[in-house]
Amino acid sequence: MKTLHLLIVTITTIYLIHTLPIDAQCYGCGQNSSALKKALATLSFCNQHFDHGPTLGETIGMNKCENQSTLINYHGVNLTVINIINKTTFGIGENITVTPELLNHGNRNVTVSYCGPLFVTLTTDESNKIVSPQYSWACPLFDNEITLKPNVPTPGESYGHVITLHDAGNYTIQSIASFADPPNQVILWSEPVGIAVVSEKTPEFPFAIPVLLIGITSLIIFSKMKIRI
Repeated sequence: MKTLHLLIVTITTIYLIHTLPIDAQCYGCGQNSSALKKALATLSFCNQHFDHGPTLGETIGMNKCENQSTLINYHGVNLTVINIINKTTFGIGENITVTPELLNHGNRNVTVSYCGPLFVTLTTDESNKIVSPQYSWACPLFDNEITLKPNVPTPGESYGHVITLHDAGNYTIQSIASFADPPNQVILWSEPVGIAVVSEKTPEFPFAIPVLLIGITSLIIFSKMKIRI
């Protein structure tokens, strides 16, 4: 009898354990699983190739890709990168203009040296695949200079990047500022900005039709009331 009772208890326990969520079966496993998934996603992101050329990690350095810095102290002043986008919903094939800015949050001027483009804007889809740009931008000689004044937009030519996406969905935009801090290269990331691409272009006046219908309905109602009077 005791053996039968023990067997029933054992089977019941096993059944209850299997019906619990995986995270509940192993306390703390959920956090480890989330951290592992995030690490694998970051590794996959950094190992993507540009047009069968070098990977993103090879272009900017794997450590700088896996550990994204969004704020640095450069020669005593804090620098950040921001993206200026006029809206967050676009139609398929519509031009998306992204203007990155390298901001000096200090109280004095600071000069940075860079090579090639100061900024590169990355666009990723919902699966974290890089859809733009398709090319790498590695450049060995930092022979350009730019002086950043406190709390003033990046001077010089327009750094606006025009992106065109041909598939509907949600995308993430990040810009990278790449400049020198001899003997090292600085890679400074912007915070990610989410945008949506829809199958039809967003109308300029989305409420125009509802307002028009309300106006017509109101006129009809007032006309009937006037006739009755």
